[in-house]
Amino acid sequence: MYPPKFEYYRADSVRSAVAMMKEHDGKFLAGGQSLIPVMNLRLADPSSLVDIGRIDFLKGLWQRGHVHYIGALTTH
Repeated sequence: MYPPKFEYYRADSVRSAVAMMKEHDGKFLAGGQSLIPVMNLRLADPSSLVDIGRIDFLKGLWQRGHVHYIGALTTH
């Protein structure tokens, strides 16, 4: 089964992702391994998807002082 039609937007920064989400009121798409199958089963029907998968700021590990950070899009 195919998902319902939706608008697709690709963000290149966190700021643009937030702006797109405010404007289009959709769902964030990172890898799609959870959302796309749910859409195929028609359990989710977002009108738009904002792809954040290419925002480099959300990937990686870094440290500031004694605090370690893991970006939301970091893979193993």
